[in-house]
Amino acid sequence: DGTTNEGLASLFPASEMFISDRAVSVKQLDEIWPSLGLDRVDIIKLDIEGAEWSALLGGQQLLSRYKPVLLVEIGRSTCTAAGYRAEDFAQWIEDQGYQLFMIKDGGRQQEVSAEAMGDFQNLLALPRQ
Repeated sequence: DGTTNEGLASLFPASEMFISDRAVSVKQLDEIWPSLGLDRVDIIKLDIEGAEWSALLGGQQLLSRYKPVLLVEIGRSTCTAAGYRAEDFAQWIEDQGYQLFMIKDGGRQQEVSAEAMGDFQNLLALPRQ
């Protein structure tokens, strides 16, 4: 229809984004998963425009127990708007026992370190054996 959806709704608006106030309720992952009766969690996919670190911090028990694969979009501008550096978030993921891979065109994977974060990347984080 000619409209553009850039998918940039965020809890942490940047100066170049349209700001609209809406009340939303949020719960931590560690508050939700026990009530679901899950025997395992294999993968967590996050693309929440800067709130990825907050979401994972609220799920540390889940991460420790299940060590799920993580698929995480990391954009420098959304991380900055949320008050942290992309490199620091990636380093935190590594510190949780994960190995980082950048997802390239065609789904190819390239190992990447926290220091090598670009302006935008989709990361695959695999638990270290």
